[in-house]
Amino acid sequence: MTCNSLAKWAAGISDTLALGLLVEAVGKRQPVVAVPFSNWAQIGFPAVQEAIRNLSDWGVQVLVGDDVYKQHDPGTGEQYISFFPWHLAWRALHEHPWLAAR
Repeated sequence: MTCNSLAKWAAGISDTLALGLLVEAVGKRQPVVAVPFSNWAQIGFPAVQEAIRNLSDWGVQVLVGDDVYKQHDPGTGEQYISFFPWHLAWRALHEHPWLAAR
C-alpha cells in the first residue's frame, strides 16, 4: 500500500474499487492488515502518521516502522521490494483480534 492510498483510506475517500472495499471493510468490522511500503520521509509526514493512528484506532492492523522493515531512503524503493514482510502481514491477519471475537 502506498502512503497516498493509506491517507485516502483514512479520509474515507473511495475513488477506486480497492479503496471502497477497504472503507467498507472497516465499517463492517472485517479484519484488515495494512503494510505501507514507502520511504521514511513519506511515512514520517504528519498526515500519513495521523492516517496510521486513525486506521489503527479503527481496528486496522497497520504494520509499519523499522521493527517491521527498515524504511528506505527516498528514491531507493526498488532496492527494498524483496524485503517486503509478507509473512508478517499474513501472521497479523490470522491473529487479528476481530477474528477471535467471532
